[in-house]
Amino acid sequence: MATVRKKRLALLLVVATVCTIAVAYSVKYVLIRDVSMKEVVSDPQFFDGMHLRLVGYVVETNYMFGPKYVLRDFDDAVEVALDGKGGPKNFDLEPYVSFVFDGINYARLGNSKVGIVGYVRYIGWVTDFPSFYLDVEKAEPITS
Repeated sequence: MATVRKKRLALLLVVATVCTIAVAYSVKYVLIRDVSMKEVVSDPQFFDGMHLRLVGYVVETNYMFGPKYVLRDFDDAVEVALDGKGGPKNFDLEPYVSFVFDGINYARLGNSKVGIVGYVRYIGWVTDFPSFYLDVEKAEPITS
């Protein structure tokens, strides 16, 4: 009788452990989390691989090197590169562009905040590209 209880307890512990791991994985990698760009920029390694929604203005950069588009938060003066498999090559960000940056000034084309959903990809220090980018999955206009 005692061995049956021990086996049941061991099985229950295994199931609880597997459930805990599954929940932790889904919270970090599957669920879409709303996070401020300032948080991501301050510690991009922590957010590596996380599925996030960032809110800001899409800016066409016109950089010679680096990303074609960034998501910019003018209040906090931070930006996140938008690129990757879902980025400009496979996802058309042109309809969401609110500003164009000429290297000195921002020219306003519109004033629509956008929620960009994607995965943070930390690549480390690179000379001609930011150390991380958001692998764009979808864009949603913010209506409020």
